[in-house]
Amino acid sequence: MNNLYKVIWKGQEVAELTSAEIKKNLSTGKIGMQHQIKIAEEFISMKKFLEICDMPEFQTSSFENILGIAAYFFSGIAFLSFYLAIIPLCLAAYLVYKNKNQQALMIIALTLCSSLLGWIFFSLIS
Repeated sequence: MNNLYKVIWKGQEVAELTSAEIKKNLSTGKIGMQHQIKIAEEFISMKKFLEICDMPEFQTSSFENILGIAAYFFSGIAFLSFYLAIIPLCLAAYLVYKNKNQQALMIIALTLCSSLLGWIFFSLIS
């Protein structure tokens, strides 16, 4: 994640770090398990933060990002044929399965708009 988290020591903010930087500083001994992390106005222990970081929902996948880009591409070319709309809709279904609902909704909306505009365009010129 690229989010910045506030690292707290004895009630004082000592740094704002990404999760990767927190793990690196923890392994090098710059911060310890006694530090707390502030997430959404709540202080959690370092142990709990590390457990959250290891959850699959917390981690981003470059594969899913590439699928999202491919889905946007196929959404754009769905203008040419309704059959091409099947590809981004399948990719959007996969993203819903992976709890990327907002991205999937954008892909579905773009696909439907592109397909509809293509249908209107080709109806008018034929």
